[in-house]
Amino acid sequence: ADCNSIYPASIETSIKRIIVFNTESAVLQILLITPPPHYSSTDPSIILHPSITPHPLRNTSNPHPPPQTTMPTWLITGANRGLGLEFVTQLSKDASNTIIATSRSMTPSTLAGLEALAIKPRLHILECDLSSPTSITALGEQVTGLLDGDSSKIDFVLNNAGVNVASQETGLTISPEAILANVQTNVVGPAMIVQVLEKHLGKGGVVMNMTSGLGSMDDTRKTEVTKCAPYSISKAGVNMLTLHQASHLRERGVVVVCVDPGVSTLSEEVEVGCLLMCNVVVG
Repeated sequence: ADCNSIYPASIETSIKRIIVFNTESAVLQILLITPPPHYSSTDPSIILHPSITPHPLRNTSNPHPPPQTTMPTWLITGANRGLGLEFVTQLSKDASNTIIATSRSMTPSTLAGLEALAIKPRLHILECDLSSPTSITALGEQVTGLLDGDSSKIDFVLNNAGVNVASQETGLTISPEAILANVQTNVVGPAMIVQVLEKHLGKGGVVMNMTSGLGSMDDTRKTEVTKCAPYSISKAGVNMLTLHQASHLRERGVVVVCVDPGVSTLSEEVEVGCLLMCNVVVG
């Protein structure tokens, strides 16, 4: 839900970014990922910015890592539409994936996209409102029951759900209500999701918090028109939350990253962004 007027994008020119917390050196690195003009989902291109060194967790010399032999479990919040639904759609094509998809509403119309995938029993749809701590706590209990105990592992958590409340507000017109609404869902939500799922996170696990260029101080400083102030503040908070989560989970071998899919206004852009991000995280 970025402001398209600030960050225009197209399939050929948009740059997808993943901010990676290096758990060994405690250094932030930025991987720049861009699809080539004739992108193929079977031949993605991963390009590192020349000013940084490759991240030690990824072997960039092999763009086609061997497939995993395990059966990974994914949990994706806000999975009933948009990027969340596209992630589930792409992951559902691999029969080895088990997917826990959450939705704030469980009405038939809301879940139509997920139900259309028809991949049960590999897809489990659970209710969760990230603005409600009570709902998040209930999700944790449901997941534990679904996984048959505390020791069962979730391999990938994607904190995708988010809101952009009062996007018209600027730094001079911002309201307390807008700040609180954005922070409650976009910062407190991902924080509590990791808390209730912590017992299911182990060595090799990955937590991905959805961020935005609007949460970047450097990017915002360079723009002439700064809108979406409450949302921007919340996404800056997500970036700091990610660093703190990574610091506490690194001893357990869990990687925590921010992922920024860029601005995706076309279905093709959404598909490309999700494919690339899945490739980077799993690879």
